[in-house]
Amino acid sequence: MAREMRAEGLDTQLNALSRTVENAPKLPPAVKTALAEAIKQSGAERTQLARINRSVGQAFGQVSGSPFLPTATQREEAEDLQKDFDTHSAALEKLLRESVPSLEKQLDAAGIPRVVVR
Repeated sequence: MAREMRAEGLDTQLNALSRTVENAPKLPPAVKTALAEAIKQSGAERTQLARINRSVGQAFGQVSGSPFLPTATQREEAEDLQKDFDTHSAALEKLLRESVPSLEKQLDAAGIPRVVVR
C-alpha cells in the first residue's frame, strides 16, 4: 500500500509539473520528452501497484475466509504477485532515484521554475 501511495503521489506531482511548465517559453524539447516519459512510467507503475494491491486483498479474503489451507494455485498466485510487486517496486524506485533527479537537473539547467503564478 505504501508503494502504491508513493507511485500515486509521484504521478500527481509529475502531472502538476507538466501543467505548470507546459507554456514555459524556454522549455527544451528534451525536457518535454523526459517529463512525458516520467509521467508515462509513473502512471504505469501506479496502475500496476494498485492492481497488485487489489489482487493481494482478494487473495487474502479467499484464504482467510476458508477453513482449508491455501491451495497450490493460491500459493502460486501469491508467489506471482510477490514477483510482480518486486518488479514494479524496483521500477518505481529507479524512477524516483534516477529519472526524477535527472528531470530536476534538466529543468534547473533550462532555468524553468517549478512555481509559476499566472
